[in-house]
Amino acid sequence: MKSVLITGGTEGIGRALASVMAAHGYRPVLVARNREKLEQAAAEIKAAYRLPALAVQADLSQPGSAGRLYRKLQEEKIGVDVLVNNAGVGFCGRSWEIPVADEEAMVMLNDAAMMSLTKLFARDMVARGEGTILNIASMAAFQPGPYMAGYYASKAFVLSYSEALAEELKGTGVHVVCYCPGQVDTGFLAKANSRRNFTAITAEQAAVQAYRALQRQRPVYIGRLFDRAGLLLPRGIRKILLARIKRGG
Repeated sequence: MKSVLITGGTEGIGRALASVMAAHGYRPVLVARNREKLEQAAAEIKAAYRLPALAVQADLSQPGSAGRLYRKLQEEKIGVDVLVNNAGVGFCGRSWEIPVADEEAMVMLNDAAMMSLTKLFARDMVARGEGTILNIASMAAFQPGPYMAGYYASKAFVLSYSEALAEELKGTGVHVVCYCPGQVDTGFLAKANSRRNFTAITAEQAAVQAYRALQRQRPVYIGRLFDRAGLLLPRGIRKILLARIKRGG
C-alpha cells in the first residue's frame, strides 16, 4: 500500500485531500501541531476508508522541525510515496504592523520546512526511482500582494522552487507538482484576518483539483479556467486590484 504524507493534514485542503487520497487507496500520514485534531482526523479516515491512517505531531514552524520529522519517520520505517507540503499560514495588514515573530514563523513553515522536507524525501525517491512531491502554492504566487506582502512572497518562493526542482528531477522517475488554487474557503481566512470573496472554492473542491494535479504531473497546475484567465491581466493591474480588495477600497 502506498503512503501519502500530508502536512497541515487536520483541516482545510490538507484534511480534504487526505480523504481523497484514502478513497484512492493511499494510506495517509497526517502531520500537524494539534495532537487532538490529528487523532480525530486519523480516526475518521480509518472509520470511513478502513485504512491505517497515521498521525504524527510536529510544529513545522520551528527551526530543525523538518529534519526531526524526517528522522522520526525513518526510525519508524514509515515509507512515503507521495509528499504533500500543504501546511501554511498568512497574515493580512500593513506589513510593518504585522509582528516580526509571526512572519518569521510563517516563512519557516511556508518555505523553509517545505524546502527541507522536499530535499530530504526527494533524495530517497531518486534513490528508488519513483515518487511524487506536491507543493501547495497559490494564485498569490504570480504577483505581489499588497496587505499580504509576506504571504504572497512566500508562495512565490514555493512556485519558483518547485518549478526549478521539477526541471532538475527530469528523468529520475520523481515528479514535482506545484498546485496553485485561487482563494479557498477554509479556516485560513479567519486566521489571516482576510475576507472571503465570491470566487472562493471549498476545501473539498481544492482537494479534487490537487489530486488531479498529482495525476497529471505537470510542474504547475492551476485548477480553474477562471484563475488561468486572470493571469492574462497585466501584473501591475493585478497588483492594484488586489490592493483595493484587501484594503476595502
